[in-house]
Amino acid sequence: MNTQARANHIPQSAGFVVPDVLPDFPATPRAGLRLSLEQEQAFGFTVFQLTLDQIQALACDREVVAELLSEMEGAFTKENKADKAVALLKVDGQWFRQGSIPGVEFSKLSRERIQLVRQCLDALNSLEGGDRDLFYMEALDSLRKALSLLVPYDAILAKAVNAFKSRCGDLSAACRELVMYVASEMHLSRTTVQRLCEQFWLSNKLPAICFGSNRYVQSIMPAKAKREFRFGVLERQQRIARVALETGVPVIELLASWSAFHRIHQRIDRLSGAFAMINAGLAEKVAREHRFAADFDQVRSAAYQGLTRAISLYAPEKGMKFSTYAVTWIKQTIIRSLIQQELIRLPEGSHKMLGRVRAVYADMPSASDEYVCKAAGISTFELGGLRPYLLGNGAMSMDTLSNSEGDEAGMHSFIADQNNDFVAELEEESEAAYVVGLIRAALSERDFFVLTHRTGLAGAQVIPVAELAQMLDTSPQNISRMEKKAQSKLACIEELKAVWELME
Repeated sequence: MNTQARANHIPQSAGFVVPDVLPDFPATPRAGLRLSLEQEQAFGFTVFQLTLDQIQALACDREVVAELLSEMEGAFTKENKADKAVALLKVDGQWFRQGSIPGVEFSKLSRERIQLVRQCLDALNSLEGGDRDLFYMEALDSLRKALSLLVPYDAILAKAVNAFKSRCGDLSAACRELVMYVASEMHLSRTTVQRLCEQFWLSNKLPAICFGSNRYVQSIMPAKAKREFRFGVLERQQRIARVALETGVPVIELLASWSAFHRIHQRIDRLSGAFAMINAGLAEKVAREHRFAADFDQVRSAAYQGLTRAISLYAPEKGMKFSTYAVTWIKQTIIRSLIQQELIRLPEGSHKMLGRVRAVYADMPSASDEYVCKAAGISTFELGGLRPYLLGNGAMSMDTLSNSEGDEAGMHSFIADQNNDFVAELEEESEAAYVVGLIRAALSERDFFVLTHRTGLAGAQVIPVAELAQMLDTSPQNISRMEKKAQSKLACIEELKAVWELME
């Protein structure tokens, strides 16, 4: 049965379309601001559309797309479930989220969409050379149309986004160097220069355009200085071209795609940051319900991590207030924090094991250990560790065995269920983005760039001090000072301290 025939069996009421007109979303939060449902949905749909645009932008990099496809194909389970492979599909003009249609149907459609993308990628790979001609543009347009029919699972998409950012890291640095040079020489703001350069990165008209942007500086600049400025711009344009050519993507296409990708990424960050600030009170409210915790700061940090995760998975088409949706994620992440503080006495995953054992004893109170182990699917060693809880001693610490004789062994070693991650996946997926967001907010753009490329933070390529100094037109000693200064700033961020303690 072809895709269109199967689409006729899908209830259209389960799908949604992105509205053409959305209410204004307040990008600048203020104290006491409350969003209406329509404004929350406007945020969700806007970020969703920006995510689609982001996928379109990175489509020019064939290596990133190939890896994205491999990740999605590898994420299908043995039962052919697409839960961790594809998040949304577009069928007959409507978007269908994972779970809104039968799983078997969703998996079939997902595989067909992935296969279509792979066919378009193969067609693009079959073209000889790297010229941006009509054949290349047609093949790339087909690939982008195929990619516009599905949205990968968020962890897979985040990996592809980071891969594209990493691949374009040197290009971004080269473009930034040109912008900084022009801004310094022409006494213009970097934002103004960025807008000037985006359409003329490699154009020989760029020096004239820069002169025209500040005629006063042009009028007082000596002829020799003007020649040096032109040579300075040309030198940096050549570096941009060299870096872009190394990716195998046509230079003009890569520059246009990277500029679009960068703008989209910044806008998503700004919108998500504003939305998080507006809903910060919700995280605080849920956190205050757990004031009994030994380390309340850790609970608060967990609450904000849950809020971040809820924002990334918000489904505006369901018509649910964000607060209703987010509370579940916040509470789950706090539970993870409480487990780490040992206020919940059993290790993660062992609650289900204990439930199975109690069910066996409920049916047969005098059952032998061998029978219980076989019926519950556990070992005699695990049963021994659970026995104190079967007797009602629920206050025993996980750090001491019921039959220990001064040994330092804890119950973690034999009753923790490694196959049940509880909410660990939730925390791990949002942790990296949360940490990077905290660091980015605390540092200037220049300091953040130095720190990431010296430490490899956020998947950035590690660059030697001398090379980084050359890129930023400064001394190696200054790079080292900037790195130490950035690290000292991070040491003062309380939220970051809490996250690092959680990660230990």
